[in-house]
Amino acid sequence: MRPTWIRKFVEYVPKNASALTGTARFRATEIAAERADEDVVKQGFYFLPKLKFPAVEGGVSPVLSARQFSYMYNVVHRDIVEQLNRHTIGSEFEGHTLEAVIRASAFDATKNAVHTPACEHFNYCFFYHSLRPWGTPMPADLREAIQLQYGSGESAEKRIQSLFLRAASTLQSRSGWVYLVWVDSGKLDVVPFEQGTTPLASDVTPLLCMSVNESTYGLDYSLATAEGGLEPYTKNFFKGCNWLLVAKYYGEATGRPIEPTL
Repeated sequence: MRPTWIRKFVEYVPKNASALTGTARFRATEIAAERADEDVVKQGFYFLPKLKFPAVEGGVSPVLSARQFSYMYNVVHRDIVEQLNRHTIGSEFEGHTLEAVIRASAFDATKNAVHTPACEHFNYCFFYHSLRPWGTPMPADLREAIQLQYGSGESAEKRIQSLFLRAASTLQSRSGWVYLVWVDSGKLDVVPFEQGTTPLASDVTPLLCMSVNESTYGLDYSLATAEGGLEPYTKNFFKGCNWLLVAKYYGEATGRPIEPTL
């Protein structure tokens, strides 16, 4: 409805009556709903996640600077979300949860335009959850479970760190993700995932995620070195990773809840 028509409509309200009574009130509510719908369409069904700490303003010490995190979040991830909305709005996937979209579009090459940004959106969100400034302590029960599987020759943190670095090094294009996962067969595993793929399309439970995309760490770490900055980045990631998240999902996957270390 044009603004001039709205004004004329209000002019016909009886004298001494509120412009928001009867039909006028209904129309005002209808206009508000239309505006809300427009806002949703502009934003899209999927959107950048709200962060649990001010990483855009302050970075994630000692892993990523504010400049690096802001570039990843506001440029790279935002573009992925826009792609996802563009390819799902008006399609069979519109209005479905991210997990449902990933599972329904997996193993179908005709749906790659949806599957790839959906996977990347999930990966970035999980990566953010995997980070905390200066990290969190590893709960004792989780440490015991890691050492039981991998041995106690080195600390549990160092063992997982070395496995992450080894897995990241297999991603030759320096794009993709490394996850610590719980496999249904009853063990932990560290698995590399190429860009556009995610653990949700497999029968594993993601516990911890590290981005191996150069756009995630290239501003903070020298890409000109032999290992392309990957080793110091991985080392710092494990100084700022969220072991409480790992413990939470490990407890849910195994049915053995883990109490956080005080």
